[in-house]
Amino acid sequence: MEQFVDRDIELDQLTDCYESEMGDFVVIYGRRRLGKSELVRQSIADQDDAIYY
Repeated sequence: MEQFVDRDIELDQLTDCYESEMGDFVVIYGRRRLGKSELVRQSIADQDDAIYY
């Protein structure tokens, strides 16, 4: 399996949104094949109540 590297800042930002008491709307955009979907998967890996479609 490939390593997931150099996305610590983005993972921390998403974690802050998950831990927020308010409802947050997060838009993740960028060119294709940059790892946007994997970023979301990695960020919710330890979340029990997160859903990914």
